[in-house]
Amino acid sequence: MGVAQTKAVKDRAVGFNIALTLLGVLTAATTFAISLVPLGNWLVGIRILAGCFAVATAVVGFLKFRNERAFKQQQEEERVSLDQALSAESRRTSLLINGAMLGTADKLRRLSMLDQPAKDAEISGFRTSIVSKVCDLVQSEAPRAAYFHVQDLTARSRVMRSGTYSDSRNREDSFTSEFVEGRGGDQGVWNLIDSGDVELSNDTDFKVPDSWDATRDRQYKSFVSVAVRAESVAFGMLTANTLEADGFSNSDVASIKVLAHLLAAAEATTMTPARIARAVQRQGL
Repeated sequence: MGVAQTKAVKDRAVGFNIALTLLGVLTAATTFAISLVPLGNWLVGIRILAGCFAVATAVVGFLKFRNERAFKQQQEEERVSLDQALSAESRRTSLLINGAMLGTADKLRRLSMLDQPAKDAEISGFRTSIVSKVCDLVQSEAPRAAYFHVQDLTARSRVMRSGTYSDSRNREDSFTSEFVEGRGGDQGVWNLIDSGDVELSNDTDFKVPDSWDATRDRQYKSFVSVAVRAESVAFGMLTANTLEADGFSNSDVASIKVLAHLLAAAEATTMTPARIARAVQRQGL
């Protein structure tokens, strides 16, 4: 059985005030009429009518009081809920900045000062760390993330696969896709990493990018993919998905974009001038 939702209380003060004003006027009028009407059936009827108006005034007054009290209580509960939500978001922002982003920036700073052999050895760990942080920062209960890395930046037909650069939480499925440029479905990923920015769908039953393979059986209902690119050199794609629809908030997407940009900076840091020249030349073909 589902949990019953409390019906929202509306502020009906204006309606009650109008009703009380009308009843007050009618009560006063009938009371005054009692002194003008001689004894008889008319007098009894007017007295009964005046009594009814008086009772109605008391009832409306009570309903107005109850509505005002319920509305004030609802406002107080909303204020407390908002304070709690703001406090939780503040803690999450602190974790995001001090934990994920600052820690990643420090790793990037150290990476940039290493010699070339050390950079080549350390970049793999940096990629793994970025993917893990995506899962840590996404607010979903069961996220899955991966970095699809271009295996050879100078190849005429590039290949992207995630390999060991994947992570998940409360999930048993794994990334198995391999993207080959010019072959197979989902060719839109190459447009994304070469010239795009972000591809997002919070309901894959309703929307996937036009250039992606619509026939693929996707278990996930939400995904976001971000290009990992520095200038014209495309290194790959940082992606995450969730089993539920509406799995990514605007804050989640912004966090993944920042991590993708930091990853691109790390990839570029490991590139020698000769490697950069060859990759740029290939991109221009």
